Amino acid sequence: MDNELRQTIERLEAEIEALKSDRIPTVDRASKRRDRRQIVAGLALFVVAVMVGGTVSASALSGINTVDSGDIKNGQVKSADIGTEQVYGNDIKNGAVASADVADNSLTGTDIKESALSIPGSAIIDNAITGARVADGSLTGADLGAGTVTSSELGTITTRNGTATVITGNSNTAYALCLSGETAIGGGFQNNAYGGLHAAASHMMVGANGWQATAYNASQNATGITAYVYCLAP
Repeated sequence: MDNELRQTIERLEAEIEALKSDRIPTVDRASKRRDRRQIVAGLALFVVAVMVGGTVSASALSGINTVDSGDIKNGQVKSADIGTEQVYGNDIKNGAVASADVADNSLTGTDIKESALSIPGSAIIDNAITGARVADGSLTGADLGAGTVTSSELGTITTRNGTATVITGNSNTAYALCLSGETAIGGGFQNNAYGGLHAAASHMMVGANGWQATAYNASQNATGITAYVYCLAP
């Protein structure tokens, strides 16, 4: 028998003895006995509950929304008390979710707002980013540091050409085209004879993967012009 139960029984015995020794008028004594009997009855129920189950069962609270935060002891609401998918973003304090709260490899790109990312270069391990991780066509000249691209970073560059004959007193255009899969990165032209041939235009072709050169022949003889294009292989 624990101390609490023993003390309760002792109080009951004291109340009973007090009832036996009352020496007060009949009316007052009856009222006092009734009050004491109510006390004794209540204590007796408590003792029985403790002896039978060890605890006193409480009935559910009546009404709706009768329990608020002030009624709950801090730290007493556990995961098992919360229904599935009942916690939303506005229930979580900003900045309260840390790395330790997120399972490894559980976040994907669709879970992260792009504008929220700001990763300094010092946070990336050297040689950690490969070409497979960079979206095709996403890099521009602004992403490259001055002098960072050398010939070792480029694919094979091949020079290709095309020639056109320019008759006396006329103009003609020579075209040099890269092969399928190659990319034209530059070009130029060359006269096939000295004197009398004047270049009118030399530039990258519009709507095609190559270079073109146009010249006028002011000489007395037909001559030719050759266009060159530098093609970068993938």
